[in-house]
Amino acid sequence: MTEDAGTPALLVVGDVLLAGAEALAGEQAARASLKVRSGEHLAAIFLSGLLGRTPSEFDDGGGPDLVFDAHDKAWFAFASPAAFEIKSLPGACRQELGPLLRNGASGRKASVPFRFRVWTAAEVMRDAHPVILKAESSLVRKTSPRCSRHVFLITHPYDHFALDVARSATVSHLMPVQVSYDALDSLWVLWPPQKLVMWSRATRAWTDILFVGDDAVIPDPDWALSFIQNVELSYMPGAGACWVRVPCGPAGSGSGRRSGSAWLRPRSFL
Repeated sequence: MTEDAGTPALLVVGDVLLAGAEALAGEQAARASLKVRSGEHLAAIFLSGLLGRTPSEFDDGGGPDLVFDAHDKAWFAFASPAAFEIKSLPGACRQELGPLLRNGASGRKASVPFRFRVWTAAEVMRDAHPVILKAESSLVRKTSPRCSRHVFLITHPYDHFALDVARSATVSHLMPVQVSYDALDSLWVLWPPQKLVMWSRATRAWTDILFVGDDAVIPDPDWALSFIQNVELSYMPGAGACWVRVPCGPAGSGSGRRSGSAWLRPRSFL
């Protein structure tokens, strides 16, 4: 086997995400600007942890959603400042499912079963194309040529449940080979709760970003959730978010998810 065999990936120690979440929760600008309903806080947590710093700018009504200055990561070989637009892929299920979950949390009877569509990653990315184009155009309008330009796309597990992504430990091999966003330096796609993949203009390829973490480093973790979901929980109180706890399966079962993670049971995201 040659050194070039296999697919490149980034392996990240999850503690850096916890540090990013805690730093963001302590910043007034982050709390005022990041929209939890659309998942902007998730992008900010991932990027702050990976780049080792919180954004130098947040959208104040006319700029990019996030701007990072003086990043020094060898894997992120793009000009500084780096401007990001965050887009949550829209869909009908969130609007319909949110009231059902809140009814269940309040003891009122919810209408079940709930119908939704099963997708493939390729179908989701085709559906996302107009959203990404709009974000690309927005970055061109809002930033100068000296900035690098990046889009962070967040899918929703009910609006765009990609079965092939759910079944796979990695995602890069499922993503489109041809990426034609001429003004973008990178495109990030988050498949909640913890599958993140990045396309880079520098490599013309997708890279999986894999996380390993120990829940024991998180104060009062919810053991029914993944490490990254617990990282998000650590951010939410500081952001003043409102949570709904809804049972999702028998305790201890593979489907059991007891807590209000933003990608599973948040009043704000759903």
